[in-house]
Amino acid sequence: MFEHIISGGSSTGLPSLTYAFSFDLESGMPKPNVTCLDANTLQIRGRIEGSGGMLYEILASLRTTVINNAQKTSCTPFPGASGTPPNATLQVKPGTASEAWITWVGGTEYTMDAGNSASGYSFREADPHNALLSLISAPSVKKSTFSSLLAEHVADHKAALTDKFSLSLGHWQTPGLDVPTDVVKAAYRTDTGHIL
Repeated sequence: MFEHIISGGSSTGLPSLTYAFSFDLESGMPKPNVTCLDANTLQIRGRIEGSGGMLYEILASLRTTVINNAQKTSCTPFPGASGTPPNATLQVKPGTASEAWITWVGGTEYTMDAGNSASGYSFREADPHNALLSLISAPSVKKSTFSSLLAEHVADHKAALTDKFSLSLGHWQTPGLDVPTDVVKAAYRTDTGHIL
């Protein structure tokens, strides 16, 4: 989850704000569909490679601290140019909010747990949409305030600089120290999973 926060700190409120997703992706990568789930949520959905590629989705949820009950946020879809998928933007009207923040969550159907013969080495699980909706709608996310998010960010940053570091590669990365490297290398096959 990633959050971007803008605080106006003024009774006149924030200026007009627009959040949009750019299609400036890597060359040859299919362009995603960008649509509105509701007045405050942008959905970006696509595949890494054509119709058979790995599915991904990103949700962006816009929230504001309103001034005088003047909630004026919107998600506006618009058609893409000829041959391109549709796009959309999230907007906050000027003077209607003292704070605005956008929360981004994303996921794919990728899972290391399906990297075995029982799963046909598909490395795929369920569509990420429902999990992302649950994550972005969590009560802890909806009740967040600018000051609580700032405090959490500072604590995370401080921990990253001062706490001890550890790395676990999980059960799929357990080394076979009893097998010589040349045997492991000879047995390895691309896109077929771990053999030994």
